[in-house]
Amino acid sequence: MNGLAINAAQQFLSAKFGPESSPHAIGSYIQFLSRVQPGVVFFSCHLLRRSSFQIVVRVELAPDSQTRLVTDAPGSGLSAVAIITFGNMFKEVGLSQETISSIMTDLPNRERDCQEIDDPYMRATPMTRKFRWWSPRNNSPNGNGLWGHRAGGHIRDTFISLADGSPVGLYEITWFADIGFQPPLTHERDLPLYWQVSTTSIAIEYKRPIPKDLEWALVRTNSHVVRHGRYDIDIFIVDPADNGILVLARHLVYVRPFKMLSSKNGGEKDRTGPKI
Repeated sequence: MNGLAINAAQQFLSAKFGPESSPHAIGSYIQFLSRVQPGVVFFSCHLLRRSSFQIVVRVELAPDSQTRLVTDAPGSGLSAVAIITFGNMFKEVGLSQETISSIMTDLPNRERDCQEIDDPYMRATPMTRKFRWWSPRNNSPNGNGLWGHRAGGHIRDTFISLADGSPVGLYEITWFADIGFQPPLTHERDLPLYWQVSTTSIAIEYKRPIPKDLEWALVRTNSHVVRHGRYDIDIFIVDPADNGILVLARHLVYVRPFKMLSSKNGGEKDRTGPKI
């Protein structure tokens, strides 16, 4: 969803100020207000700030073009609101410090440590079928064959490239940051069948321009605390060529057991399954 919102904001700025007005997305924050239903959606863009070094745009997502007549009214019907900051990374100047995050140590090598994920989960949607997915070989006794558990806890590493061999661009990188890979649901193969995941908000920061020839991206995800149906996801998207961070993202996620109607008595029945 962030990728679509950024694209809408870029088209808005291009029409208003010219095609060179927003060369890079610097950061985005999206708050989901209701479930985004499959199908056609409408974006409405509003300029919040324009300065010599940044442009800020508010993007509203609605299921139809008439929804946002009274934006702030309760029940206005908006599905999500995004705040997106644009700038020019090539013109940035100021303080720089060399730092290495502890979470970014011991990164896997795709050719030496990993194998392709060949599973129906990765072919379940038209979007996931567009990519090749690799993860560290599953040497953990608690692993499920889908996701490498080499780093322990909720840390998951996944290498992703486009199946047709074309370079990975901003839209794909933003999609990787959007989906989050839900680390708590990777401990057991069937957990996603029992738990409904709802993302409440996503914050993304773009650390540097996406290389034009990026073939693979390494996505490291981690959840620090999973408690009472709520958890966080930290996402690091890395260029494997130099292990430099391209994107940072953070999700706030709620997870609830699925409910399904009993065909026998018409009542609701819990499909809670295993606990996490």
